[in-house]
Amino acid sequence: MKLVDSNYYSNGTSHVILEHHGKKYEGQSSWNGNLKYPPNSFFGQRLAEKRAMIKYWKEKRDVNRIKKQALESFKKDLDTYIYDGVVEEGLYELILEKLDQHIKYYGKEAEDCKENAVSLKEGIKENLEIRKQFFDHLPNGQN
Repeated sequence: MKLVDSNYYSNGTSHVILEHHGKKYEGQSSWNGNLKYPPNSFFGQRLAEKRAMIKYWKEKRDVNRIKKQALESFKKDLDTYIYDGVVEEGLYELILEKLDQHIKYYGKEAEDCKENAVSLKEGIKENLEIRKQFFDHLPNGQN
């Protein structure tokens, strides 16, 4: 994953573009306009980057789910081949074992990607709360 572009605009908006294997993922963050919590380019960029990463993990999760579903479908189709005598029984068992390994792998990958996206979302919420608490504890006029 590499950073392609990163911008902060004076209205408090941040925009980040990440690239992985030729595919681009964009993330944005915007200042909510509350003067008590002023905009910050570094904070905004970090949130935008995390949002781009969330898009990456969600896409990867979806791809793994599709692969898992395709293999499960193929496994069901194999059942008809064994009954039609197209596939020998010993070979059938070997194929089933391999398919089950791949199905389990893609299921686990999809779950890991989901957990990564959820973790980043929780991190964003946590960062926002920490920042809010920081500014709430400053004496009036300090922010």
